[in-house]
Amino acid sequence: MFRRSIVKLMGTPLLWAADRSSRRPPIPDTAHSPFVSLIQVIANPKDFDGLRIRVCGYLGGNGLDKSLGIYVSELDGRVGVISNSIDLWLHSNEDEKNLMSLSKNYVIFSAVYHAPRPLSDFNGGFDQIRDLRRWAAGDNVE
Repeated sequence: MFRRSIVKLMGTPLLWAADRSSRRPPIPDTAHSPFVSLIQVIANPKDFDGLRIRVCGYLGGNGLDKSLGIYVSELDGRVGVISNSIDLWLHSNEDEKNLMSLSKNYVIFSAVYHAPRPLSDFNGGFDQIRDLRRWAAGDNVE
């Protein structure tokens, strides 16, 4: 009995160290965030929860209100396939005006992703959007 309690006491610091190392580091504030496909984010939301990542997609209306979302493809955005989109959470009118001017275009940006809660009807959301710009490589050539 005494031996078991000694082993437990010796193992406790190891468990504490493992718990501390499994916590995520603070969100880096750089433009060099890892580039991730929207499909990867939608398929594995817990893997990216709370991380700053760089994504590219079609910017369009996301629902019946004036909200915006980033879609996997232009077709998804034009027809409103919300299951293939992630919400953009804006915190100021300036952000909203900037995004509205780029609406109906492919865009590339870095942002912090927040996974949806269990049994949610959406794919999470992005906030703290930085380095937003139009991505000309995705535009159709006529």
